[in-house]
Amino acid sequence: MPRPLIGVTLDAEKPGGYSKFPWYALRQNYLDAIDAAGGLAVALPHEPDRAADYLERIDALLQAVQIGEHQ
Repeated sequence: MPRPLIGVTLDAEKPGGYSKFPWYALRQNYLDAIDAAGGLAVALPHEPDRAADYLERIDALLQAVQIGEHQ
């Protein structure tokens, strides 16, 4: 049986500081937990026009949320 496809939301940062380009970030422990539970993680870029395409394909959604700054 194939592993369920789990979409994971990403933090987005604007250019400046770390990089001169905009960038996405995700803590490794989210992907490790999905893998340990038997899932296959897929990073979901901030592309609202593609949301329906992703939602048609994934089996579940994990909304990664950062509480507070630098946790």
